[in-house]
Amino acid sequence: MQDNSPKKPLEDPPAPAPSSNPAEQYIAKIIRYIPSSIVAGYTSMLGLVSQAEPYQLYLSWAIFGFCLLLAPLYVMFVPDSIPNTKDCSKRFHVVASFLSFAVWAFALGGPFASLPMYSPVYGSLALIAATLLMPLLERVLMLLNFFKSEN
Repeated sequence: MQDNSPKKPLEDPPAPAPSSNPAEQYIAKIIRYIPSSIVAGYTSMLGLVSQAEPYQLYLSWAIFGFCLLLAPLYVMFVPDSIPNTKDCSKRFHVVASFLSFAVWAFALGGPFASLPMYSPVYGSLALIAATLLMPLLERVLMLLNFFKSEN
């Protein structure tokens, strides 16, 4: 016998609860300015060199410098490396990717953790400050003719 009763529609799963860690929320906001390939490459390379004694520290700094320079190049030359927004020029995203990557990497620790003055608190504070300042920087830079050019 066939069941002809109306089927109950599947319910959507509940939305995930917002993160209780404020640092994670700020990381999500700042990381949108960094091409995802750079984020993935940086974290992967740092993971690989964690086993490269005795040159781990030197390699970590080299990876940071490499990715710091590569982030704006990706924005300039790799299509679709940043979200396409009509309100914001590619020139702004070049600057934003450079600054955002530096702050994000500092907040993660990585090679910066080897510095005697480094503390994760400083990384979190820099991340929050950059997240708060980036929209303001965008508005100010977009007032300049250089940043008004089209994508």
